[in-house]
Amino acid sequence: MVKSMTGYGRGYSELNNRAFTVELKSVNNRYLDINIRYPKHLMSLEDKIRKYISTYISRGKIDVYVSQDKFNKDDIEVKLDENIAKAYCDAFKAMSEKLSLENDITVSRLAKFQDVLSIEKKEEVTEEIWDVLKNALENALNMFIDMRQKEGIKLSEDLLIRCDKIIEFVDKIEERSDLVVEEYREKIYQRVSEFLKNVEVDEARLLNEVAFLQTSVT
Repeated sequence: MVKSMTGYGRGYSELNNRAFTVELKSVNNRYLDINIRYPKHLMSLEDKIRKYISTYISRGKIDVYVSQDKFNKDDIEVKLDENIAKAYCDAFKAMSEKLSLENDITVSRLAKFQDVLSIEKKEEVTEEIWDVLKNALENALNMFIDMRQKEGIKLSEDLLIRCDKIIEFVDKIEERSDLVVEEYREKIYQRVSEFLKNVEVDEARLLNEVAFLQTSVT
């Protein structure tokens, strides 16, 4: 089956509060060239993603976009920057003393200030995470391959139509080939005769020259 070298696929998968979206785009290329863009915390899965794609696709320049849309609580870690939090507290205390104001700072208010708390995605990637991502990747690949096959069918039909047209033109050329040569010979003879109408010419010599030109052209 003829397949197009261009295609697009999108897959989504969600399980246990984890969700992934995978998009694939391709253009023609002699070899298989896979370019993957993914969140930093999924770096360890690059080789698995690449190998999984190569089981479905053998050639083409493939751009892959991976995003994690939902996280399980085990996938993230909330970190407290104690130095920043202490600096805020010291500043509030000084403000309270200098301006004679009540220091009503609470943990919940302090947590809202920039950089006090930060969310980090854990670098460790479990098999559960890979299973969800792989499912999204498989969905994207199925859509991608289906699109390439449909486009390939259209290309195949277009090529067959063009081949039929070429055959039709060749048949017409073959039908007129003898007539074209004769018509061309007659045109050359008439033009030379008109050009030399006031000059005596050896007609046999003229016919030889025309025949020579005819042979050169054909």
